[in-house]
Amino acid sequence: MDALGKELVTRIFSPAERWGWEFSPAHPAVAHPEAHQPPSQYPVPPPDLRGLEFRRQYLLRRIWKPVVGGILLVAGLGALVSSPAGGLFALALGAGLVAWYVVPLISIDRQKKAYIAAYEAELARRQYEFQGAYAAWQQRVYEHDEAERHRVATAMDFYPLDLQRPARVDVFGGTGAGWTSILATGGASLLGSGAGILLLDLSEVSVGAGLVMLANDAQPPTGRTLPVEVRELPASLERIGLLAGQEPHEVAELLADAFDADRRGGGDHSLRAIDLNVLRVVTSSIHAPLAFARLAAALRILDNQSSAIHEGVFDAYEIDALQRRMHDLGQRDRTAEQISFLRTELETLAGAEPALPATSAYLAKDGSDFWPRGGLRVLATTSSGRDSSGRRKLLVDRVLIQSLLHRLRNDADLRARSVEDVVVIAGADHLGRETLTTLTRQAEAVQVRLILLFKSLSDDAEKLIGTGHSAAIFMRLGNAREAAAAADHIGRGFRFVLSQVTNQVGSSFTEGFSNSYGEQDGTSYTEGTGGHSALGAGGRTSGDSWNRSTTTSHSSSWTNTVNVSNGVNQNVGTTLQREKDYAVEPTTLQSLAATAFILVGTDSGPGRVRPGDCNPGLVLLPRVASTPRDFTAVPALPGPGKPHPRRYHRHAADRRPAAHPPGASLSVSRDGGSVTAPGRPGLSARQRGVPAAWRLPQPGIPAARPVVAREQECWKGSVFTGCSPSRARPTRRRHPTPRRCSCSPRSSRPTPT
Repeated sequence: MDALGKELVTRIFSPAERWGWEFSPAHPAVAHPEAHQPPSQYPVPPPDLRGLEFRRQYLLRRIWKPVVGGILLVAGLGALVSSPAGGLFALALGAGLVAWYVVPLISIDRQKKAYIAAYEAELARRQYEFQGAYAAWQQRVYEHDEAERHRVATAMDFYPLDLQRPARVDVFGGTGAGWTSILATGGASLLGSGAGILLLDLSEVSVGAGLVMLANDAQPPTGRTLPVEVRELPASLERIGLLAGQEPHEVAELLADAFDADRRGGGDHSLRAIDLNVLRVVTSSIHAPLAFARLAAALRILDNQSSAIHEGVFDAYEIDALQRRMHDLGQRDRTAEQISFLRTELETLAGAEPALPATSAYLAKDGSDFWPRGGLRVLATTSSGRDSSGRRKLLVDRVLIQSLLHRLRNDADLRARSVEDVVVIAGADHLGRETLTTLTRQAEAVQVRLILLFKSLSDDAEKLIGTGHSAAIFMRLGNAREAAAAADHIGRGFRFVLSQVTNQVGSSFTEGFSNSYGEQDGTSYTEGTGGHSALGAGGRTSGDSWNRSTTTSHSSSWTNTVNVSNGVNQNVGTTLQREKDYAVEPTTLQSLAATAFILVGTDSGPGRVRPGDCNPGLVLLPRVASTPRDFTAVPALPGPGKPHPRRYHRHAADRRPAAHPPGASLSVSRDGGSVTAPGRPGLSARQRGVPAAWRLPQPGIPAARPVVAREQECWKGSVFTGCSPSRARPTRRRHPTPRRCSCSPRSSRPTPT
């Protein structure tokens, strides 16, 4: 065996049960929730100096104050000699006028410088905090991306499929290659756990060949070699000792049930009683060991074949007992017919195997080696060969199953064993529902796991699906009816499907013409008369005047209007409908690969239906997990340095941050990407991690505007009312809702609104 084959054998024999692998690659890397939301720098509004500038210009226009003050100063200096009191008064009045003009200007300049200095300090602090927040954001995104890359690189692609140890596993459909693969994969894991496997291969396609090859080369952890035995029937029928170790009445019951299988569809049930009576006579009249050829020879004596007495198979005591018991059976026609029937069936079952006397070199088997006892035993039946036929193969199958049922009922060692044995029946389609039900019930009673492989989903097999504590594996089902029945058992689920697509296109065209014509004629007449008289030094004067005017007007208007409109509208819509449909379509089951299957487990939830592949070579691929996929795991909460996967908001603003000089040191820690600056006592790690100016609100809590912006609003009003910046502060509360204050004209205290 080459190195690859040895590696396959080493990996396939796992102590954990697995029947294949499911392909479940890791989810692609997910970007950080803040990857496209870098911190943005909140703009710092410049101080509003228009009030100070307006006041300064207003003061500058009062130039008469320094002029008059200067004149008074000069006059006061000149009057000090002649009138000291008047000079001093003039000097004081002049100095007061000059101070009234100069002092407010100096105060305004100082206020402007203070506002500009505060603005520059706040701008430097914001820039400093923004650099820290940006560095923390980059660190968080980088650590998240690295964690995602590591997760994708180390994730597994294939996970073993564990059936949770059901009492019975039913495999439906598939090909010979698929059955060989699933038995090799699942059987190797069972053997690796210490269980013994009894494989009854009734399929005639040697489905156990792969498992036998692996078991022959296996090296279990215990160091012992796995016992492997392969028998081909009916060639080795007498050598496996099916009837050894059993009482005569038990052999009679076993054979009567095997020969009665054809009548269970509606035949005469009284014939089984006759068969049982005849077989009891035969088994109790001859010596052990009981063999099929010896039973056939005894039935020839009962059938009045004189040549059978001289075959040398039985001694005189046995012949005398058979002849004496023959008279006890009577000479009824039905009994004679059943003796002939049983003789024919047993001769077919024995084949060309010669009947030997009881004292010959027969291997005395006690039947204790029927169970594999921690190894692998394969009993394969076939209808090909020189001494085989379809009828003989069918009889061997029935005797084999009935022998298994007898041992399940009566073997006391099965209940005392420490490891569960597993019975695999490949090709159980023709066994019948009653036999399968009895086999299932007896296996559950003695805690022997049963694995049934059905070539097709017949009526008997379909009624067996889901009964008891069983799991079902559906492989390729080419028949449409069988695929639909399997899809019904897998189940249906709700989903939204596209049910309607609407595309409406409409156009409208409107054209209109209008003409209007109008004329207007008008005539106006104006008449006026007047007179005057005057008396003066030169005498009396008088006069009359009149005027008359006529105005005629004519106007005409024409209007020609053309209206043209063209509109196109389009309405596109889709309709999704919630409907209940197959979880796995029947066409999918019809087109499965040879080693692919659909597992329907015994659990409920997302792990009940899972696709898988039983190719043993998958164990050699990279990124194959050794434990099943966990469907009940809860996503771990993010630790330090890992953002919450569903948190898309940063923290709300906390208390007012202290100003930091531009040259202060800044340290970035890796515990959550926080930014730690000196001079920030009393803040939690979360509050220190993100500056207040760039923190987004938590859900349901509005964001707080920066403190400096609120102060500036108060400072704007303080210029006209006399409020000082030190007193114009907003009212702070414990919640982050912003409060705006305004200064009252009559008071220097801010009033919150």
